[in-house]
Amino acid sequence: MNNTFVQKLTRNAKFQKAVKEPKTIVHFCMPHETAIRHTPALATFLKVLPSMSNLKVLDLDGCLIGDNGVKLLVDCLNESKLRLEILNLSQNDLDCDGFNYLSEMFHSRAKLKVLHLYHNPINMEGNKNIGAFLRAVSSSETIEKIDFQHSYILENDANLDVVEDIILFCPSLSLCEIEFGPSPDIAVHRCRKAHKSRMANVHILQSFEFFRRTFYDVFPPEVWLNIARYTFASQRLGKKYLDYCFANKHKDLTEFSREVKEIKLSFLQ
Repeated sequence: MNNTFVQKLTRNAKFQKAVKEPKTIVHFCMPHETAIRHTPALATFLKVLPSMSNLKVLDLDGCLIGDNGVKLLVDCLNESKLRLEILNLSQNDLDCDGFNYLSEMFHSRAKLKVLHLYHNPINMEGNKNIGAFLRAVSSSETIEKIDFQHSYILENDANLDVVEDIILFCPSLSLCEIEFGPSPDIAVHRCRKAHKSRMANVHILQSFEFFRRTFYDVFPPEVWLNIARYTFASQRLGKKYLDYCFANKHKDLTEFSREVKEIKLSFLQ
């Protein structure tokens, strides 16, 4: 087995400090893109983790630990006395099993305030099976921020009601990050329409990734960004602008972009 990642981890200054003085570590960030799945590096790290008794922030962004890695991590955290407040598992190749393993954290002593799950795209079949995770999050009394961007949780309509529960009934929630798209828009619209007072205290951040991915090869960046902004402001306005763009996309892009600047304000009237 290749030990490159183990060597990279053990040479890391923060990791060396964690081994020598574990109680002094409050924020631990694994070297970005250190893929520790299927290597001894994860086992090495998990042996040290419980001794970081004052750890509040654990950042494993881009480590590709996968579903099995999440299970080992959650088991380790639940068996330890750690009280993590911020956990970043963005870009870790998680699928529905990994998300559901995370639900066990919300049934334990964990008092997570921030959970980053950015860019862990779940397959459509998996989307049907993450109810346990979503229900666990919705029951949390401490979660303040959760990032679902590019996990495609909301591509499955069955998850809409539970995500609405997260937005509406997590008492400490102040920020929920999701992507643009038909299903996320439905969930946000429902919440804003039915619970205006609650939504005044919760910020929903929807990324432009859906529009970038859909229109990047069709229109110049200025145009697809406008499509995103107008759609976010009003579905009707977005559709009107999008219809105009498709009707004129055969034009020279430079000319089209100039014309869009000239007519842009008329769409806002």
